[in-house]
Amino acid sequence: MSQTSIMLYSKMGMLKLPLVVLICSVFSLLSFIALCDASELTVKFLKTPHAFSNLNSTTFVFEVLLGGSGACTNCNITCKLDDGFGRINASQCENGTVLCEGLQDGNHKFEVCPNGTQGVGCSSYNWTVDTVPPTANITASTDFTNALNVSINISFSESCTGGPSFVCSSVNACNLLVYGDGNVIPTSLKTLQPNLQYSVLVNLSSTAQYGRVILVMDKNFCTDSAGNKFERNKNSNFTLHFDRRSMVVNLTTHVPERQLDVNGETRLVRATNNCVKLRICLTFLVPVLNSSAEILKSLEPKILYSLPMSRGKLLPLNVSKDDPGHRRFEFMVAGCISGMAIVTIRIDENSIINRQGIPVSQADLITFLFDSLRPTVMLITPSDSLMPDIRLSTPPSLGPDVNLTTLYHMRTREHNISVWIKFMEPVVDFDHSKISITGGELVSFEGEESKRKYAVVIRAFHDHDIVSVSVPENVTHDVAGNKNQASKILLVRPYSVPKISTVILVFATTSFVATSIAAGLLTASIASLSSIGTFSPPFSSLPDPASNLFV
Repeated sequence: MSQTSIMLYSKMGMLKLPLVVLICSVFSLLSFIALCDASELTVKFLKTPHAFSNLNSTTFVFEVLLGGSGACTNCNITCKLDDGFGRINASQCENGTVLCEGLQDGNHKFEVCPNGTQGVGCSSYNWTVDTVPPTANITASTDFTNALNVSINISFSESCTGGPSFVCSSVNACNLLVYGDGNVIPTSLKTLQPNLQYSVLVNLSSTAQYGRVILVMDKNFCTDSAGNKFERNKNSNFTLHFDRRSMVVNLTTHVPERQLDVNGETRLVRATNNCVKLRICLTFLVPVLNSSAEILKSLEPKILYSLPMSRGKLLPLNVSKDDPGHRRFEFMVAGCISGMAIVTIRIDENSIINRQGIPVSQADLITFLFDSLRPTVMLITPSDSLMPDIRLSTPPSLGPDVNLTTLYHMRTREHNISVWIKFMEPVVDFDHSKISITGGELVSFEGEESKRKYAVVIRAFHDHDIVSVSVPENVTHDVAGNKNQASKILLVRPYSVPKISTVILVFATTSFVATSIAAGLLTASIASLSSIGTFSPPFSSLPDPASNLFV
């Protein structure tokens, strides 16, 4: 080989060396890229909460793997809870154990992101926190009934399938508990919506006329998907009232009652003169569904008699504050009835129903008297013992201001003066002490059973002394409470006839009787003589005047 060839060959080898190095470098790079593709970073969760959890805190344990097998020792690891809005300790992330606290109900996300020389690979875990326990509401179509069977609805807030779920296989094995005069009918159980809504019939005792049944859900008989045990709420119990009695109403009034003896009979009289007391009260044994306006329409007030004719109008008052459950209603008469009126009030029994659907039974009507007229009184004297006195003298004891139109002037020869005291209507609590007497004393006092008429006998102290008798005002009252008006004043002057006058009267009467007898005998004698013709009457030639009437 020539020197030139050797030199050329040496130069060519020196040129090939960098090329080999370049080729080896490219090959190494490609081999490293291939190794990296074959060694991805993965996160393996060793401890996580359940997909549905009832815990407000949880711990995650994880490790970062390189290529699915070996742990990554030089990776930078970051952790996030709920995209960074959750509360965690970031320093715990490098150790692979992270505590999550203060978790609220709802969906959550925990994310781990390792970032090392070998690349980036993030992993996340999603779960739901639910701390609300399942519950159920008990409802029925009505709270009050008179039926034998009532359908009950049970609605769960969420599926409660953990455990035995809701069952009602028998009266003694039913998650719906019944207390009182009733029991569940297990064969009537229906599933309206799986695991959420059911219906079942409850039988009410047929032997009890009225009562109540309390329905309550059982305790802790199932759990939801998060593990929360069933809990009762305020709607997990239901009270069902039943009443099959006839509905009774007590119809009363504020008009006071008085016992009055009239004609030997004791009567209960309702009477008043106070418009404020013209109120009607209805008290029901159980609450009713009707409003005050509807009950007002069911009342039928009538005025049987009125003096003068007048009418009142019933207006509703508020429902009693002591009983706001629509059991007591009160009404009053608008305005005041003038004069006197007899009022009756009855109820239309078909227009009022209670909460069980039973109409009201017939109630006794109420009759009362409203009377605002004051009773008047008259003093009556027997005509055979008292005569009018033409002397209009007024005794000084009556005073100078007495009204002469209220005086009766009478005179009598009797020492015992009989007077009738007559009221226009029955009065209450009238006795002899209510009579005003001057110039004499009371001998006897007697009243009739009608309470309207009283007989009084008064003896004068002295002859020719004037005896005054009167009934003052406001000493008695009628059954409605009206005070009486004052009577007129009766003035009686006793007098006696002198003895000489009596003798003259007897002599004159005797002479008159004798003369009359003699005249009668003389007339009879003349008639007898004329009949036999012995004696002719004078003026016999004159015609008979009576014959002219029949010409």
